[in-house]
Amino acid sequence: MPGCKVLDTFAEFESFWNKARGLPLDAQLDLWLGEYMSHWPELGEKQLQSYAEEGFDWRDVAKEHVFPFLAGRLPAMTVARRCLLASFEPLYAQARTNSGLDFGILYLIYVGIGLFDFSYTLDILRRLIFSRLSIRVGQGAPMFSSSDNETLDHLLAQVSRLHYLRARTLFETVGLYRGQPPVLGVLAEGEGVSHSELAARLDVRPATISKMLDRMERAGFLTRRPDTEDQRVSRVYLTERGRAVQCEVRRLIRTMAQETFAGFSLEEQALLSRFLLQIRENLMRATSKADRKKGDAPWESQRAQQTTGENE
Repeated sequence: MPGCKVLDTFAEFESFWNKARGLPLDAQLDLWLGEYMSHWPELGEKQLQSYAEEGFDWRDVAKEHVFPFLAGRLPAMTVARRCLLASFEPLYAQARTNSGLDFGILYLIYVGIGLFDFSYTLDILRRLIFSRLSIRVGQGAPMFSSSDNETLDHLLAQVSRLHYLRARTLFETVGLYRGQPPVLGVLAEGEGVSHSELAARLDVRPATISKMLDRMERAGFLTRRPDTEDQRVSRVYLTERGRAVQCEVRRLIRTMAQETFAGFSLEEQALLSRFLLQIRENLMRATSKADRKKGDAPWESQRAQQTTGENE
């Protein structure tokens, strides 16, 4: 009867890394190829061949994109390995039950040298695996779809939108709009900041901060006072009502975290955090500071425009 087997090479990788840690980069690469990959020469040869076919020198890729970052990535790699080990058998059993899978599968866990960005590689694997197996759950609904509506980019946009809507609903229960809790958070850490300092801390335009502070002051959450040395500068302080609502904000943030990450183990949350940090880093590199500020706090700008129109 077909089944699934697992070839887990992570222990050998950890043994290699304990020896390679601290060595010069070229020595690390020699040890990776000569010790770790020597256990599976065909696998190593195939990987190096794939680099050559794409016109890449594997050593250049490894020295630029992989080995300098291994120490920092190892905790997330360890979590990912545990998650994979826990997932293989349930996935295989699900595939057999729901799609009639009638052949055995060998799952291989090894640490190679990635050529592409993680998100790109993950999307390719997801499309390949689930389009081949056509795994379905529930009433025949696809577990994953290769359609454009289910790309990682679309899922990320959906999650961002739903997260925003849920946060807006929660914050409105205490009279706040979505862009305002970060302002309270900064002031709770230290009052008396100027408009420009607050804009810099939140990475938004000064004009956006001015509109936001106007509304929050009218609502009684904060007050502004002239600087004692420069009357042209206003300093921002929390009111008693602002301090009270900031305590409610902390409670609402905990509630939202519990709702958002329900069903996630601590290990899965740690792995997700690693992925999201990488996504944020990628997008920060791709987006200039000026461009980020063009779209700052869209919910706040829209609400401010609505309020201005109502007041007029």
